[in-house]
Amino acid sequence: SVCAELMEQQIDLDILPSDVFTDRERYGTDTTAGLSVNGNGYKVFIIPYAEYITEAVARFVIEAGKKGYPVIFVEDCPSGISDLWEDDREVIQALRESGARTVALKELARTVRELGLAEISIAPACKQLRYYHYEKEDALFYVLNNESTARTYKGELVLPFAERFGQEDVALYEAMKNRLYRVPVRAQGDGLHVGLEVAPYEEVVLVLEKGIGAGDLPVWKKPRTVVKALEGPWKTAVAEALQYPEFTAVGEMGALRSFGEVKPDFSGFIAYENTFTLEKPECEGDSGGNVRQQAGAPAKSIREGVPKSG
Repeated sequence: SVCAELMEQQIDLDILPSDVFTDRERYGTDTTAGLSVNGNGYKVFIIPYAEYITEAVARFVIEAGKKGYPVIFVEDCPSGISDLWEDDREVIQALRESGARTVALKELARTVRELGLAEISIAPACKQLRYYHYEKEDALFYVLNNESTARTYKGELVLPFAERFGQEDVALYEAMKNRLYRVPVRAQGDGLHVGLEVAPYEEVVLVLEKGIGAGDLPVWKKPRTVVKALEGPWKTAVAEALQYPEFTAVGEMGALRSFGEVKPDFSGFIAYENTFTLEKPECEGDSGGNVRQQAGAPAKSIREGVPKSG
């Protein structure tokens, strides 16, 4: 899809309904110099492939072409106007002559970057790294999320604000502690290069603000992760649908294996229990714990493996 193609290349986007062109007052739509909706300005208007579009959208594209505002059709230009009762050939012809680009989906992200419309870039490339940018007063916020289930992203984020911000104006925001930290930043010709390390499912928030004084902030250090293999024996228990959450003990299992080998005809909830101790807890209260995994599926479909501790 268009969204996946752009998001996998770290190109931010919003999805706009065609109503923004028919009910402009309600949505705060301004097309005087490009496209702005509810105060949010857009550098390009991209229309995913559709055989028909509304007349309001078509009229905007035609006017945008006269003003030099970029519009991109993905795969092909629409062939009809959905809400125009009379002959729509004149409008479609005007669309084709509007100057809007027609781009293949696989070339969309590259085209947006070549037009200078992409805001950030990363190296090395990573399809699993997503980002969202918003502004509040004079500060810029970049939220980056690693959607990979297994791989940590290590690389650089390039922000095109070398003329507006300096190395001392970039910091990492730790939401859990409500604190700012210094991160590695270097200024280069094409922008500010920020060192990134984002673990699987981890989220990082970068703040750009004049006078933030990053040089006086403590250096950001990733929390140390303790990896401890959980070994048997495991206590096992089961509960049929009507019995849940009351479990009946089954016995002990030396190593985790498919429960279908123990009770091949059982269907319901299965619990594996174990205990663990952290010799060097990361925070107060983490000196020990109990783990219990439940799965609401037939025993034969239970995946083997160590349950997530918590």
